[in-house]
Amino acid sequence: MSVTTSRRTALITGLAALTLAVGTSLADPAHAGEQPSNGQGADTEQSGGGDKTGIYAAARITYSGSVAPNGSKGNVTSADVNWTPPPCWYAPYLGAKDFKEKMSAEIEEAASAPGMTGTPAAAIGQTKAHYEDEYGWTDTPGYKDYNVAKDGEGMFWAGVENPNEPDFLKRNSCTDLPFWVDDGEAPPPQYEEAIT
Repeated sequence: MSVTTSRRTALITGLAALTLAVGTSLADPAHAGEQPSNGQGADTEQSGGGDKTGIYAAARITYSGSVAPNGSKGNVTSADVNWTPPPCWYAPYLGAKDFKEKMSAEIEEAASAPGMTGTPAAAIGQTKAHYEDEYGWTDTPGYKDYNVAKDGEGMFWAGVENPNEPDFLKRNSCTDLPFWVDDGEAPPPQYEEAIT
């Protein structure tokens, strides 16, 4: 066997082992680090899943009481101790294809509701034209075929309620229609409640 063949075999074997090692280490679940040494004051929750409208993941890390060794104070602080979340905000919702599937079904359901005539029917028709036929308003462009041609290049953003807001009207005040934001771009300026 030549030196070139043995080097190639060793290189391939080494790369295979490295790929296996890296793949195994990346497959481990993510974690925030080690638990506090005293075992007090920390809790974590993780959840995730998906359905036909998309996938989701959530994590919550809760610190209460002392989380540092020997019962001393921890180093978790807020940048602004007076900050409270708004009653609602706009956040990424769905990609174009998933949004088309969900929104077109909702529009059809609303349009076929008994007694849907007059102004409500006109509003539903305008909403459909907004997402399908580029019908827009001032500062609100319309979309062609739910922006499906740009699927994977951004997302539709929609209003999200703050579940801790006690005032129902405030919680439901993010009423603008879902809007498109290209990847890497900030939401349009008229959406002041959009997360950034």
